Amino acid sequence: MLTRPIFSRLLLLLFLISSLSLQAQMTSPNWVSATDIGSNGKALTLGGPVAFDKQGNTYEAGSFNNSKRVGDTVLTSRGDLDIYLAKYSPAGKRLWLRQVGTPFMEYVKDVVLDQAGNAYVTGSFVSSIAVGNNLTLNGAASGEGRSFVIRYSSQGQPEWVQQSTTQARFDGIGIDAADNVYLTGTFLDSVTVGSSTITASPDDFVMFLAQLSATTGAVQWLIPVYHYPPQPYVFYYTYPQLAVAPDGAVYFLNTFYEPPVFPGGPTLTSRGESDVLIARYSARGTLEWVRQYGGPDRDWIEDGAVDAAGNLYVTGFITGAASFGPVASSGAGDADGYLAAYSPQGDVRWVQRAEGIGNGFWSGVCLDPTGNPYVTGGFAGTTKAGAFSLTSAGGLDVGVAAYSAQGAVRWMQRAGGPNDDFGTHLGVDAQGDAYVFARFQGACAFGPFTLTAPVTDDVYQNGLAHLSSTPVVASLPLAFYPNPASDQLHLPGLSAGTPVQLLDALGRVARTITVSAAAQVSVQGLLPGLYTLRATDAKGQSFAGKVVVE
Repeated sequence: MLTRPIFSRLLLLLFLISSLSLQAQMTSPNWVSATDIGSNGKALTLGGPVAFDKQGNTYEAGSFNNSKRVGDTVLTSRGDLDIYLAKYSPAGKRLWLRQVGTPFMEYVKDVVLDQAGNAYVTGSFVSSIAVGNNLTLNGAASGEGRSFVIRYSSQGQPEWVQQSTTQARFDGIGIDAADNVYLTGTFLDSVTVGSSTITASPDDFVMFLAQLSATTGAVQWLIPVYHYPPQPYVFYYTYPQLAVAPDGAVYFLNTFYEPPVFPGGPTLTSRGESDVLIARYSARGTLEWVRQYGGPDRDWIEDGAVDAAGNLYVTGFITGAASFGPVASSGAGDADGYLAAYSPQGDVRWVQRAEGIGNGFWSGVCLDPTGNPYVTGGFAGTTKAGAFSLTSAGGLDVGVAAYSAQGAVRWMQRAGGPNDDFGTHLGVDAQGDAYVFARFQGACAFGPFTLTAPVTDDVYQNGLAHLSSTPVVASLPLAFYPNPASDQLHLPGLSAGTPVQLLDALGRVARTITVSAAAQVSVQGLLPGLYTLRATDAKGQSFAGKVVVE
């Protein structure tokens, strides 16, 4: 049996080895802020869309019933479901908020920004709505659902509306460098948007693609993408998305169960429960190619982004093994997140999978100013990408990773607590700082910043967190003592009130505390072992070090 002095010396030796190893590895950026920006309400509102501009501002759209807190404001719905659009500063401060609603149901599906910060929001509605600025969406006398696009200025002023005049769903939306707007969605039998109409065979379920003028919302063209023939069995509805290149090339993205039939093109068949398809169209609406990937189990696409050269980056999860064209990716059985890159010609450039013991997924993807992809999502247990690995603090945790355009993993970062937390969207500003939109329950730690919320089934809080482009130094560049410690740890280089976290050997937050007026933090009550100490000072500079607790 080891005596306490021998045990302490062994821990100190491990500490020194760990410090040398940390200094030799690439370091990850640090969390410099985290803000609770509102309750998420019922599970129905979970998937609200989010977009980011190059200044680090965040635009959040969503649907809610009853009441919902958005930043420092509580909204009350006017009926069944209302919609809203909010803009936040890089620090998470709400800049403005717009609500649209009637006694009936309105629902938001997607939001995208142009270069000037104008926002384009898609969704569905039933009854006529006064949007504001003398703009109106016209409902059907029969009460059937219709869909809309609303353009808001960067100051939140509604500037134009476009809608279907038949029953349809508007889902994904995208925009090119010339500010042409691209819209996708679904209809049964026929769809009319503006003066353009598509008519399908009776009972055919059809995906469509349209181009709109960003200035007026007028329809430039409207085409069918593919259809599902009438089904004799259960039909699974999925939500198509768009990723648009600067030159107007459009990537149509969707998960499918039943066989999609492209007019004049291929008919695809899933290799398992579900597969993913990508179809590329020119800016004039001409189909250029279709690609499929997946395996014998369930595979899913979550998001896509396109770089200046037209290369496409897509995220989601695969369950088990999956084939991306000629590139095969093995699986561990549970769901694993993936990031895949395609050339403009439809060739698979590379596939990177985040391997883990538990379930994991990558949801949002974006590109930094030099074209490097960033992803966010969630993972349980452990997840590994390249030479980097993360360990969950319990349940799902938020995961963030940065890759090079060639597929090399540059860094990984996490946030979370004992309950389920996950990232949904992210953006990168002109300086390379990342902004992560996350859902969380209970206590969720973003480095030294901890957000808290009640733990309720199917109810999440929304968090907005900022990752600095300045990497974390892997060792604490100031004196602290004693080490080992059993009572008070002295941190003479940190001012009173500085938040400090102590993480155990599994990366779980063991204690969050602030530095006292005597420049101390207590380690009393912690189990003996090796801990990581993290702190961020008032200037936003982060520090980390190892301390042995006896």
